[in-house]
Amino acid sequence: MIYPALNFSVVRLKETDSTNRYLGGIPNKQEIPEGLVVLSAFQFSGRGQRDSVWESEKGKNLTFSILLKPIFLEPVKHFFLSRVISLAVHDFIRTETTEQVSIKWPNDILAGNRKIAGILIENSVRNNTIEYCIAGIGININQVSFSSNIPNPVSLAMLTGFRYRLDDCLARVLNGVQKYYLQLQSGDYSGLNSTFEKHLFLKGVMAGYILSGKKITAAIEGVTDEGILLMRKEEGEKIQCHGKELVYP
Repeated sequence: MIYPALNFSVVRLKETDSTNRYLGGIPNKQEIPEGLVVLSAFQFSGRGQRDSVWESEKGKNLTFSILLKPIFLEPVKHFFLSRVISLAVHDFIRTETTEQVSIKWPNDILAGNRKIAGILIENSVRNNTIEYCIAGIGININQVSFSSNIPNPVSLAMLTGFRYRLDDCLARVLNGVQKYYLQLQSGDYSGLNSTFEKHLFLKGVMAGYILSGKKITAAIEGVTDEGILLMRKEEGEKIQCHGKELVYP
């Protein structure tokens, strides 16, 4: 089956608590065309993974959410939506900096070892179908000062010394989403996963982690279709991680 390309349309807000909440609160989403983007100059209650807070100075960064309707995708393969968005953001940042850009499982983007972007995917499943997906994206673009309690953040402006036009940055990220979403629609799961794992933070590197409160030495080996992180401990034992239980070095 051939699916149509996404037709992005942008709703611009001066501020909102969270673009994911705003988009999620729109009634009758079944009638809204796929590709609606809600962009806010400021989020006063932006969220990240694990209920963390996303800090963003007003008018300095990209904070937006995209409505997708991946009814073609089995719910068990929902993590491929994270792969699509992560790769789109990764590719955009990689073109702007000489720092190594990587994807920190499950949904952070790093420049070097510093967080430059975060992603929050929320799916609505009904009758074994993903009826819609809200993909929230935050990218540090022009902000150069962060709160002291935010762990190791960085922005494009901090890396390059340049100031960026946010609309240009948005367009380039959306082009990446289009590219990888079409690849997902085509059923190229292995190709998407191969590209995703190529950019996976610390893949193949033996390092110290905390897993469920216990210190381990292990290496990341990959990610399952369902989004489970596969690791191999120093002594050879293979383990699986589901998210909240793992603390990175």
